[in-house]
Amino acid sequence: MTRILFPSPAFPFPSPQEISLLEPDLLDKAMVFVGGAAAWFSSQAFDAAATPDLAAALAFCSRCPEHLLEDLLVLVKFVGRAHPQSLLTAPLAPFFDLCIQALTRPQLVHSPHLRAKIGDLLYLVFLPPEERLDHSSTSAAATRGHSVYTSFLLNNPLAQASLAPALLLLYGDVEHTGFYDKLEHRFHIAAVLKFLWRSPEHRRTFRRISSDTSQFTSFANGLMNETNALVASVMEKLPEIRSVQLQMKDSPAWAAMPEESRNEIMERHNDNERSVSSSLLLCNETIHMLMYLTSDEAVRKPFLAPALSPRLANTLLSIVDKLVGTKGLEIKVENPDALNFKPKEMLREVALTILHFAGEPAFHTALSESGYYHEGMLGKVQQTMKRVGGMSEAQLEACTALETAVASAAEKAEAEDLGVEVPDEFLDPLLCTLMKDPVRLPTSGYAMERAAIEQHLLNQPTDPFNRQPLSLTDLEPLPELKAKIETWVEEQRLSKRKEKEEKEAHGV
Repeated sequence: MTRILFPSPAFPFPSPQEISLLEPDLLDKAMVFVGGAAAWFSSQAFDAAATPDLAAALAFCSRCPEHLLEDLLVLVKFVGRAHPQSLLTAPLAPFFDLCIQALTRPQLVHSPHLRAKIGDLLYLVFLPPEERLDHSSTSAAATRGHSVYTSFLLNNPLAQASLAPALLLLYGDVEHTGFYDKLEHRFHIAAVLKFLWRSPEHRRTFRRISSDTSQFTSFANGLMNETNALVASVMEKLPEIRSVQLQMKDSPAWAAMPEESRNEIMERHNDNERSVSSSLLLCNETIHMLMYLTSDEAVRKPFLAPALSPRLANTLLSIVDKLVGTKGLEIKVENPDALNFKPKEMLREVALTILHFAGEPAFHTALSESGYYHEGMLGKVQQTMKRVGGMSEAQLEACTALETAVASAAEKAEAEDLGVEVPDEFLDPLLCTLMKDPVRLPTSGYAMERAAIEQHLLNQPTDPFNRQPLSLTDLEPLPELKAKIETWVEEQRLSKRKEKEEKEAHGV
């Protein structure tokens, strides 16, 4: 007798075609096919890639249509939603191995779209329901089954060895999958990463990507790009939401407004609430990810690179400015929890992230040079957190000490300001700032600051002057120009110091 699957949350109103497709015995057989197909695919592509015969693996993947792998992903995702009971007895081990191998070998699976779908599947099928950020509902059978599926994430040797760094890299790679797709992919990746971070076996492998400058820079910029975009979007819409809430509280004036005007306002208001609620789900997770990743010294270190530390300082201080700055009242909305807006928790996690770098003089300088920094800013964070709670006395004292250190760095930078016109050959042609680590762009011949061109290439892999293809590996260091710049800077500092001493000697 055919078992009845409906109604279910995933398919409340099935068509006859769906009923025939979802016959449980058929799905059970389909999952057996998935296991066999996954084992065959791995033997042809990835097992060979683990041997010196990488050429054979590359040849197979070049001949193999992407949809063969994608079809397996789509089928497992479909069964996981429609009839998760079929996964309980399915041979998922070879399929899971296939997913991990595909994620960790981007040279064989080039498409970030395809690898992103693997990240989505890990979230939807293998992650425990209580760990899902959207709290999606699931059947009792699916919940029981997840104890089986989750063991793959935690205990599978391939996953323990390489899943975390592969997902961190994928977080950066999905930058090119499209705006809306990128948000969903990163939402899923962030949830899986948070789950893995709590596992000692996985946490060790998070550090591996930090040793690869190119990969880490891609991930870190993806994380900061997402954070900046989401925060900007949310902070733009929250004042509009607050404005409508205040309008509605003035009952006489609201009632006197033409119905058409009220409907237009409410339509935009509802759109804003949906957008903010959705954006904040991912925004909260990106901020949380920054906090827990930078708590590890090995992961924290590459954030201090010249290409990243100014961006990180700007990202963190821009959030602080919006939460405790002069316009903080404009984002004070009613019932913020309904919008997933948790300003106290957001401020706490940003403050803790900043404190993770409290012992790094280079980051003191980055904070002091940020356009968002102003004197007393970190002191205000300390006062706010002391009032609302959430930080220990030691952390509050560290805030005060950091404020002093950053103010000192700002004073030092002001004292070392050269105050002279910089020769054109020493200026970055796009930013018009003094270069510290110049590199040559071979496609156009221009010299640029390394940090500036690296940031540009992460968003668009082309030469900004002629739109020709360009990658990080194409950049050519200019040690002679760098030495000339350093010599010129030192000469200017000596000249300024001598001028100051002469003035002091003459009582000026």
